[in-house]
Amino acid sequence: MYIDKRHILYFLIGLLGLFYALNIFFMANITNTFVIKPVKLSFLVLQPPIEDCVGCVDGNNIVYRIDATHNIKYKTQTAVYDSDLAKKAIETYGITNLPAVIITGDITNENIVGSWKALSAKEREGSMVIENVLPYYDLETKTSVGVVDAIIVTDGTCTDCFNEKTYINIFKQFGIVMNDIKTYDISSPIGKEFVQKYNITKVPMVILSSGAGNYTGFNQAWSEVGTFENNEWYVFREVQKLGLKYKDI
Repeated sequence: MYIDKRHILYFLIGLLGLFYALNIFFMANITNTFVIKPVKLSFLVLQPPIEDCVGCVDGNNIVYRIDATHNIKYKTQTAVYDSDLAKKAIETYGITNLPAVIITGDITNENIVGSWKALSAKEREGSMVIENVLPYYDLETKTSVGVVDAIIVTDGTCTDCFNEKTYINIFKQFGIVMNDIKTYDISSPIGKEFVQKYNITKVPMVILSSGAGNYTGFNQAWSEVGTFENNEWYVFREVQKLGLKYKDI
């Protein structure tokens, strides 16, 4: 029996076309099944008085953080603390700290709820409210919370001691926002005063203001390396635990 090769060729081309079409169809369905649709949200950002909250986090950065880690489709509105919109929101949601972010929309979507836990968001009046991201402005005391001052005590004669800025870099890596940083040598009048006042025995060392205690887990971690004084300053004492070159005095 004679078989026309052209028919075979046309048959194979048709078969391949069918397989290709089926592949496109099934891949499209699989893609639609597994691609996560963006979560639709609306953000109202309430900003603190900038002049009274130096170093405070920008509320819009909280929104950007959520956007960077989740597939969301959103719109944002920003209001300053003394605007009518902000005043109404503060009263409605019982807000005590600024910046605050009020989120509405698909807030119960399983693809976004993890963000609420990570940012310590609370559900109020059918919305999620974020208001405890440090540093923030306390509306009652009218002071900033979580901005930390540091005093570093060094010894200029120890030329191979580690760089005292190492402390600041470590704190920043853990998210602690530093404000005023002052350094004193133990040979200076103020340096001698700190050595005597806090019974300093190792340098370089660092002393932190009470604001550091507002950061989650800080007090527990500090108990392993330092003390909390009666004047509410944190004194770093176990300098040797850094594993770097220091000096006993």
